[in-house]
Amino acid sequence: MRIAINGLAARFGGGAAYLSNLLEHLAEIDRENEYIVFSSPEKRDSFTVDAANFSMIVPRFPGRAIVRRSIWEQLILPALLKKHHVDILFSPGGIAPVIVPDGCKYVNLTQNMAPFSHELLASYPLNRRKLRFLMLRKLYPFFAAKADANIFISIDGLNNLHRVARFDREKSKVIYHGRNRIFQPLSLNTASDFARTQYDINGEFILYVSNIARYKKQLEVIKAYSMIRKRRPCRLILAGILVEPDYYSEVMELANRLGISDEVTYLGQVPQTHLPYLYSAASVFVFASIAENCPNILIEAMACGAPIASSNLGPMPEICGDAALYFNPSNPADIANKVWQILTDETVKRKLTGNALENAKRFSWQETARKMLEIFSNI
Repeated sequence: MRIAINGLAARFGGGAAYLSNLLEHLAEIDRENEYIVFSSPEKRDSFTVDAANFSMIVPRFPGRAIVRRSIWEQLILPALLKKHHVDILFSPGGIAPVIVPDGCKYVNLTQNMAPFSHELLASYPLNRRKLRFLMLRKLYPFFAAKADANIFISIDGLNNLHRVARFDREKSKVIYHGRNRIFQPLSLNTASDFARTQYDINGEFILYVSNIARYKKQLEVIKAYSMIRKRRPCRLILAGILVEPDYYSEVMELANRLGISDEVTYLGQVPQTHLPYLYSAASVFVFASIAENCPNILIEAMACGAPIASSNLGPMPEICGDAALYFNPSNPADIANKVWQILTDETVKRKLTGNALENAKRFSWQETARKMLEIFSNI
């Protein structure tokens, strides 16, 4: 069986990390089927697998422009599928050619649930980002309906898409993300020493790792932190990709107006190998997003034993279970109350840490790859 994977549809963020981990573990368990990975130049190294049955094609034409990408996906990719006699096309980006060659099955995975959040869409003005979300809101259901099998990375994601798309739930499967092996609990002394020497973080701190974007609710977290800071000395550490510079400016301007800018630190995008130290050293890990699918960050934080205060929306309770205290991400007072409870109650904190370590065992890239291979074989 020859399987093509459209890696150009998963070049950035969680989609790229998902595909990188999936390919690594598929290579460990499957030496029989042949895989062709289409990759963008910048992700070539991430998607490279040291296995004889995996090959890569890096087309030059698509580039980053949406028009060129669409031409490649709709006109050139089908020709390549036919040329290489592909049996299955797997697209982890939720979009595929409208017409695939005869005999080629299509497996779809929709990573991005942001277009289906009414609150998220309402929070943006009519700009380029919002138009992209609105376009994807139309495209994702179309391609889900065309697929021979649909993969979802959370039950919440399946339900979101099923509300707007006509596809057979019997041909749909929920397969969670796994957890990377590097995410393990570290001793507090080791983690704190690293945070101090690498990032000049001393003492107690609240950590929020996520893209800097409006739907991640960093503004509300800043307001919550200002309430906490009046009662207990600590710092707020933000880390993640700067997706929306204008929003970041709003966040830091608010911190300045509240008189807490010296206590709020943005680290930028942190190397993955540094994250276990930060998760393990944090007094509380907060996650305030309003639109997710299967947030890797929560799985990582749980695997390191971080005590979590999380948004109560979307798949967050599905992923964390009893390993988090939940809040309304639009209510700074509620965020502050849940974070304060963890900061000041050692019994709650220890219970959350134990539950996090146990719950993280549910997520395995080996199991993700095994279930994915089963889908390929079945269709």
